[in-house]
Amino acid sequence: ADETLFWKHLLDGALPYRAPTPPFAIIGQANIDPVDGDGRQGAINILLADPRLIDPAPAGAEGTDTADWSAIGVGKLRASYILPWAEAEVAEAGVFWPMPDAPMAKTVEIASRHRLIWVDIRY
Repeated sequence: ADETLFWKHLLDGALPYRAPTPPFAIIGQANIDPVDGDGRQGAINILLADPRLIDPAPAGAEGTDTADWSAIGVGKLRASYILPWAEAEVAEAGVFWPMPDAPMAKTVEIASRHRLIWVDIRY
């Protein structure tokens, strides 16, 4: 949660670093789902609601979930984010979550619990 709130503090100019100016995007694994799981959802929801950012909420075969912790009993959660600046024109966003019988499915599953996310921006 503290790492997620770092970005809000940076955007607010509350740190000894200059706030980013457009074009920019906050990209990373917050490891906090905004609705499910045991994470401190308030932190990610503050960032997702920030009017200086867009949440393109990528969609894939598993909805907006970007990670699969089913093997340890947690389930699938949205843990990764790409949040462009508010004026960006988002054309599309998604999660690369191949269907179980797809050629890349096993490779993706072995590579990481996290799935690749992407956002196409018209600029």
